[in-house]
Amino acid sequence: MVEPRWRLPVARSGDFLARFRPVGTPGAAATAGVPADRIVELTAELGPVLDALADTLAQAAAIRASAAEEALRRRRDGHARAEAVVVAAGERAEAEQAETLTRARGQAEDTVSQAVRAARAEAAAIEKRVGERLPAMVDRVRAAVRAELFVDARPDGTDRSTGRR
Repeated sequence: MVEPRWRLPVARSGDFLARFRPVGTPGAAATAGVPADRIVELTAELGPVLDALADTLAQAAAIRASAAEEALRRRRDGHARAEAVVVAAGERAEAEQAETLTRARGQAEDTVSQAVRAARAEAAAIEKRVGERLPAMVDRVRAAVRAELFVDARPDGTDRSTGRR
């Protein structure tokens, strides 16, 4: 069941019956009177108390306004400090990135120089092996070429394929 957003004031049964209460005490007939007005009586009774609270309410409003201003000031200060922290963190991050980049470049240069030294050492070893093996290979090739030349040569010394000497 959906409740309405507004409610009608409900009169209490005692308030309803108070309208018919006799003004005077029971007994002999008296002159007609006016029923007591409770709202006027309550206003007269509570008026001075509520008037005294007006100063307190004004002080409370001033305290709330001051607190709101203080909260706004603190929020602004907090935002400024947070922004300063972010800027400082960005600067530190840039410095760390530069330092890391320098370190990585140094490591890369060390790795490259080690690779170059290893390649030079390997090239020297290959060159040494070539120097050791080359004369024997040249002799083998020379022998093979000579064998081919002599196989194709005629007994008279001319070449079989061309007929020339």
